[in-house]
This record gives sequence, C-alpha cells and structure tokens, in this order.
Amino acid sequence: QRLTRNRDKESSPHILPDGSILYTTGGDGYSSIALMDADGGNRRMVVDSPGYDWGARLSADGTALVFTSDMSGRDSIYRLDWEMPPGNSEPRLLVEGMWGYLAAR
Repeated sequence: QRLTRNRDKESSPHILPDGSILYTTGGDGYSSIALMDADGGNRRMVVDSPGYDWGARLSADGTALVFTSDMSGRDSIYRLDWEMPPGNSEPRLLVEGMWGYLAAR
C-alpha cells in the first residue's frame, strides 16, 4: 500500500512502537522530518530546520529522537527529548527552541 502521494521526495521510514511512521520528506534545497499515522494520514512536521534534516530514529526506550542535520553548516547528529504517551495519543516533543530541538554536546 502506498502511503504518500505528493511532489516531495520521501525516504528513510522508521516505524515507531505505536505504529506511526517517522520519515524524511523534502525537495530541492531542503528536507525535513515528519510523522504520519500507520495508514499515511495525519501528517505533521517534527523537525523542520532551514536545511537538510534526515535519518531520524527513536531510541529503544522511546525517550529521545536522534537525526542528522546540516543546520550548523556541516552534517551533525542532533538529539531531542521525546515522549510517547500511553495508548495511541499524540507524541510530544519535550524541548522548546527555534525549530523544536536542542543540539547535543
């Protein structure tokens, strides 16, 4: 079953414990990290910096999202706190910032 149908290039899907899917989406000059329900619905941006963001993975315990981005001018790995509430409710980013993430040191 095809889950996405738009002009953007979409890749690197990662299925989360609740069945939702993290993936990279983008076009010429940018890419972002998005999340959608298992059926392809309810698409929303998770990381959207002014550059390329890709390769998102959720930690085994579900508390951190790691991804690669060139937002600093070179490819670096970033981490943001993440919470998957019980049941099938919306995951929450637990940090605030210009784009909803913090750089790891």
